[in-house]
Amino acid sequence: MKRLNYHAPQSVQECVEILEADEGATLLAGGTDLIPRLKDPDCRATTLVSLRRMPELRGVIANGRLDIGAATTLSDLLQLAGEHSMPTALREASAFIGSVQIRNAATIGGNICNAAPSADTAPALLALDGCVSVYGRGGTRRMELAQFFKGPGQTVVGQGELVTRIDVPCQLPDWGSCYMRHTPRSRMDLAVTGVAVALQVKGTEIIDARIALGAVAPTPRLCHEAAQRLIGQKPERQIIEEISKLASMACSPIGDVRASASYRRHLVSVLVKQAVAKAYKRARSCKKETL
Repeated sequence: MKRLNYHAPQSVQECVEILEADEGATLLAGGTDLIPRLKDPDCRATTLVSLRRMPELRGVIANGRLDIGAATTLSDLLQLAGEHSMPTALREASAFIGSVQIRNAATIGGNICNAAPSADTAPALLALDGCVSVYGRGGTRRMELAQFFKGPGQTVVGQGELVTRIDVPCQLPDWGSCYMRHTPRSRMDLAVTGVAVALQVKGTEIIDARIALGAVAPTPRLCHEAAQRLIGQKPERQIIEEISKLASMACSPIGDVRASASYRRHLVSVLVKQAVAKAYKRARSCKKETL
């Protein structure tokens, strides 16, 4: 591994100044993805900028929405989940990632900023109407997560900017959410396909719905048409079959050594059916502890 410069700024403003001045500066949060990449001869990073000395980038604040610091580790996020009525889809997605040791280091901001199509938290955050705050010299700009991804490994974050916060709605009693994925192994593997669903139910009728997919397109994506078809409906067999086909048609998977494109489409159809059923059941339970 080549020699690197190292900075550990103590404020977001100081961090931005370092990033602006050095085109080779790369943010270091948990390092679970970055450190292996540094071994690649084509990696252009010349300077590491650590986020460890900025406590304002860690922790969860509940104020109508859950405001999550981008440098919050996945382990801390899971420990705080019960205190802050965290939606189940985000808890499930976070728990899937890596091992305990990896979750102790990996951060939620790093998981989305890597912009891997297979990132587990991305579909969950999309389905939960997540937003991202990006800070730079011009101040903070907040955007929906759907606007954040540009392509594999690419986001809207420019030089001299960093993601500071991620926010989602607090879990409400009439909402249910779910994240499911398929992997060859149950743990320590990347999603071949990931599906997140969030439903709002009144009585027996779905009145709002969001469906998001991961690992089946260049970026995690929302399935607007499939979600819209659920609104005003009960999840009966015919409707479920229809929306699973719509979701399968909405993706554009590639074939690789882990799965063919056709198999990924099939998985989308299967997982959407299962995730809708599970989210609907959770929404109807109307008990926060089971959502």
